[in-house]
Amino acid sequence: HTIRELEASPALAEACLDALDPGQARRAVALLGRASTDHPAAAELLSRVVPVIADVLADLDAPDQVLEAILNVIPYPSVVLAPAALTLTRRIISALPGDAQPAQRVAWLTRLGAWLREAGNPADAAHANEQAADILRELAKDARDSSYLADLAGVLRNLGSLYSDMERNADAVRLSEEAVDALRRLAGTLPDRSA
Repeated sequence: HTIRELEASPALAEACLDALDPGQARRAVALLGRASTDHPAAAELLSRVVPVIADVLADLDAPDQVLEAILNVIPYPSVVLAPAALTLTRRIISALPGDAQPAQRVAWLTRLGAWLREAGNPADAAHANEQAADILRELAKDARDSSYLADLAGVLRNLGSLYSDMERNADAVRLSEEAVDALRRLAGTLPDRSA
């Protein structure tokens, strides 16, 4: 009901969402985050609130699903919102269960790397991508399952780009070659369409 009222009246939404104190901001983000999983209008309202309350996200007591909903409305790239995105991404990664699917961990590490790069921290971004690449290398070893090769090539390309930015050119070239090799392996698993 609240979301419909705020959606119907932009003036009411602006009045309710402007000049929030930290406690009100946390409650607004939690409410909108929960609602955004079912109501697109809540995601739109949440995207308006997040820039204003980025500093309260670190202390937000909310389930992972709410944290993900908030993170999903933060536009990428955004240098201004990178700290908020990093806070949320790190919290989500730290909450992953020990038996989380490797592909899920890779997705979050890759996202963390992107936000670290956006925040101007290429060394930490490289570390997150290195962790993702290590997981994908293990997953790609299975000759019967080539589904991870494209992901591995993408992570290696990103990592090579980071190394190039950090003037680690020999490492960048090595990773580019490894990415090409992964793509060649993937191409070898595809059916021959020339027949």
